[in-house]
Amino acid sequence: MTNTPQQPAKPRKDNDLATSADSIPDFARTVLVPIANPNTAADLLHLAAALAHPENGKLFALIVSTGDVESSSNTAEELEHVVEEVREEGTEITLEMVTATSIARGILDASRQFGADLIIIGAQKPARGEVRLGKIVESVLDTAACDVMVYRLGYTPDFRRVVVPVDTSYRSQVSARMGIRLADNYGTPVEAMHVQGSNHSQFEGLARIEEAISSLPNHRKVRRTVVTAQDEVEGVLSRTGEDDLIIVGFDPRTDFEKYAFGDIAGGLLNRAPGPVILVSRAIGRDTTMLRQWRRFLNWMRPTLTSVEQDDIIRNAQINASLTLDYTVLIIVSAALATLGLLQNSAAVIIGAMLVAPLMSPLISFSSGLAVGRVKMTGNALMTLAIGVGTALLVSIILGLLLPTATSTTEMLARGRPTLVDAGIAFASGVVGAYATARKDIPAALAGVAIAAALMPPICTVGLGFAFGELDLAFGAGILFMTNIICIILAGMGVFLYLGMNLTRFDDVRQSIQIAALVLFLVAAIPVYVQLVELTRDASQASDVRSEIETVLDRAELVDVEFREADPLRVIVTVRSPNQLTYETAILLENNLTNILGEDVRVDLVVLPVVRFNVDAELTTEDGGTDDPVGAEAQGIEGEFAVEVTPEVTPAVEE
Repeated sequence: MTNTPQQPAKPRKDNDLATSADSIPDFARTVLVPIANPNTAADLLHLAAALAHPENGKLFALIVSTGDVESSSNTAEELEHVVEEVREEGTEITLEMVTATSIARGILDASRQFGADLIIIGAQKPARGEVRLGKIVESVLDTAACDVMVYRLGYTPDFRRVVVPVDTSYRSQVSARMGIRLADNYGTPVEAMHVQGSNHSQFEGLARIEEAISSLPNHRKVRRTVVTAQDEVEGVLSRTGEDDLIIVGFDPRTDFEKYAFGDIAGGLLNRAPGPVILVSRAIGRDTTMLRQWRRFLNWMRPTLTSVEQDDIIRNAQINASLTLDYTVLIIVSAALATLGLLQNSAAVIIGAMLVAPLMSPLISFSSGLAVGRVKMTGNALMTLAIGVGTALLVSIILGLLLPTATSTTEMLARGRPTLVDAGIAFASGVVGAYATARKDIPAALAGVAIAAALMPPICTVGLGFAFGELDLAFGAGILFMTNIICIILAGMGVFLYLGMNLTRFDDVRQSIQIAALVLFLVAAIPVYVQLVELTRDASQASDVRSEIETVLDRAELVDVEFREADPLRVIVTVRSPNQLTYETAILLENNLTNILGEDVRVDLVVLPVVRFNVDAELTTEDGGTDDPVGAEAQGIEGEFAVEVTPEVTPAVEE
């Protein structure tokens, strides 16, 4: 019934690997083997060595710690001893130890870091019919961008034959390639087995086997066997024993698919007495360029596991709710930001950023929009609106109660937004979402980044209303709305990039998600148009100042003011020790007309500067001399200036 060689299976150490390398396409350039159990680590490493490229292959043994130093240290010592024993057999192994928030995340991050082509994970068989892959293996299978192999040991670690159940699917070709490769390395026979019903002839079964393996290298050494049985799992188990290694192609399936089409891989994994290998997305023939490109994409995209996605949504639902702590922090941070703006103190404003809790509802809104959680998105929007309204009210009250009623530099800086501010807000949203998804990054960093884009602008709006400066309030309001929109869009984009979508969180249809996104973008259009207009005005103001400094090269520019009129009135205030001529004013007026593209009237306000020679001695009433500034005593040379502002400064007019 089965062909059983007389020697146990161990990887061959002769030169046959090098001679057959070109004929076997399924080498892995980089193999990653997570090891946690010293009893199974050696078998996993032997298997990895057999699948790695004989010349250019790299083998990494990975130990993942989740922060328990004592237990991790004891286990690591045992695993290091196992790795050293395998090295002494002639296998080159690089041992790596990483710390991660979860075992699955550590494996996935390591596969990205080392550019793994294949991950080999072990699964134990404590008793017949009790094998479960578990969340770690399932997360790696669902998320890994490279190939994954699950190796479940049998009752004994050795095997004397490789059996591959095949049909005409691509998975059968993948598992058959792997079977030929392992049989060649372990020096065992390989058998392709097809199970069919009694209504099919033996020739039909053989034809299916031939169709599956005829294009594979070394397929002539494969024994063909057709088994008649109503159940494929029963048919394979009836012709295999404890000394047979079964290799089966595997795709993670939903519960419905398992019920409708059967779970052959799961049945063999649970019931086979010998070792079983499940191969998921195995490497086919690949070029160096495609392999490097795949590694680059894998490195650039740390896809979230299903467990991590569930954790993000669970935390987002909590953070979307309005709580007392959230309200208190909003009040305190708004008061700090308002006082910092009034005092023109960047340090106090930064303190307000550290306290502000606005990241929580914004990230909840972004994640809810990304996965289509309508209720959670609505709760987050309500919580955000209450927080913004509270901060606005606090800033208005403080602006009315405190005696200061003058706009500071920090306030004016937030009253003139440009597209640069939109870029800052977008970057803040990226940081916030990425830090939320990647638990290794402190969330406080993202909170500060988002608070910097939200709390000071909304407090500036309140102070603008309190001072009656509606232009300042309008500009800060545009900045606030721009930041809100950019942060939400950036956060949603990051979550989608990391793999969150409606395939797992399908509370609503995808069309509803798209409709909500379209409505959100439509609401953002007026804000974007106004921001572009403000950016254009800021650019023109910069060009005007540059032109004034060029024309009036010997004067110091103090201020430029634009007043709406017909023609546009530009009031230029300069400080100059020299008298400016009428021709200079006309030249400046013509140049500004060309820059702004409309008729311009320039009012040139000159603040005269009187200069004295510090070396000159002044005669006193008693006939002595006096040094008015102590220049001689200080060794100062040159001139000093005294500004004199007349009561009426005439403007140079035509």
